[in-house]
Amino acid sequence: MEPRTPTTTWWRSKESGKPVEDAAVEISYRRLSSKVAAWKKLPVVRMHVAGDGLETTHYGNNVDLPSGNYEVRVAVNGKGPVTFRFSLPS
Repeated sequence: MEPRTPTTTWWRSKESGKPVEDAAVEISYRRLSSKVAAWKKLPVVRMHVAGDGLETTHYGNNVDLPSGNYEVRVAVNGKGPVTFRFSLPS
């Protein structure tokens, strides 16, 4: 079994600096290799750090990923997406 990788995003209001508790977040990812894989949509849930309350509101999920290079797209409230890349070492 591959290690579980948390894929999360944290959104704060520009005006108040407080967490956005009602964001519509979409996250998709794909593995980058000699053959670029299709985008996979990640089911997104709203989360909080246990015992720390609403100030820790964030969005995402866990996904089992083998080592390799990945690309992630995140859209919030229909805006974006923002794309970033990361690597998981073996």
